[in-house]
Amino acid sequence: MFIEKKFYMKALRRMRKIMIYVPDDYQTSNKRYPVMYINDGQNAFFDEESYMGISWGFYDYVKETNLDIIMVAIPCNNRLNKREDEYGPWSIGKEILQLEYGDDSIDVGGEGEKYMRFIIEQLKPYIDEHFPTIKDDNAMVGSSMGGIITSYAGIK
Repeated sequence: MFIEKKFYMKALRRMRKIMIYVPDDYQTSNKRYPVMYINDGQNAFFDEESYMGISWGFYDYVKETNLDIIMVAIPCNNRLNKREDEYGPWSIGKEILQLEYGDDSIDVGGEGEKYMRFIIEQLKPYIDEHFPTIKDDNAMVGSSMGGIITSYAGIK
């Protein structure tokens, strides 16, 4: 079952729609579940929402394997340079800005710490409070810039 929830990300002062997958029997089973947080979550479940038109297939895999898990998909911010800002723990250097954007005068990156605060201080507590989670059994995944912020989270 999928539940859509909108969050105001206090640290970043913006809204984000989150997609939460819970096992169909989560309200009646008395089970507790591990949680996987998915950065670049627009790619997690549905082909029509995914960046390249093909999802990562998390839902299909969970169904095929009967894996009991809660998955929290956090889509990226698609506004100009905001994905790089949120998933970038530090500002991108001028050489890379010139190479990637053709302009080294712009400011890109550096909101990663605030993004992590959103997950740690808002999102995870909400998930743990409203769903039957195993609070200490969590994982985080992502690819590309979503992988960078995932790696940063693991190191922090």
